[in-house]
Amino acid sequence: MRIRADFGVGHPAADVWALLAGPEGAACVPGLDLPGSGSGSLAIDVEARNLVFEGEAAVASDERARTVTVEARGVERGGRGKARATLLLRVDEDGMFSTVAVEADLHLSGESAAESRLVAEEAYRLADRLAGCLEERLGRAASASTVAVTLPKETTDRTVRDDGWLHRLLRRLGAGREKG
Repeated sequence: MRIRADFGVGHPAADVWALLAGPEGAACVPGLDLPGSGSGSLAIDVEARNLVFEGEAAVASDERARTVTVEARGVERGGRGKARATLLLRVDEDGMFSTVAVEADLHLSGESAAESRLVAEEAYRLADRLAGCLEERLGRAASASTVAVTLPKETTDRTVRDDGWLHRLLRRLGAGREKG
């Protein structure tokens, strides 16, 4: 199964790539635990079931292309299924900000294969949490900020609370500006 998710990060691409390619980048992936060299686990909550895959992963990064590639294989705890995945994260410059394109080629077998659709849905939520973690680790204030938005055909600005995705969307559309 192929999964693709793109998200914006309010920082220059070089900074985002450096974080993703470094040891702190793995800490931003929800449910990922890498205690040793090349081994680890990934936990994914799928409705009432918690899938935990334990196995091995190899990570390669390319500074010139601003990509991080992960090749992983694992067995679900309890032996009910197996997973194999190739994950490519590419950071692209987007003006003052950057876009992270995530492409995953995921193969599930055994009982885990029955959860494929739900795993794909959870992958999009994981991408949103990854974006939030990158923003936070790149120096974004921990407290909520406000964004001024000028709506069409209106003469007054309305202030909206920054809930992560909305703030990124407004920045990407060029409709928002930070209040000082």
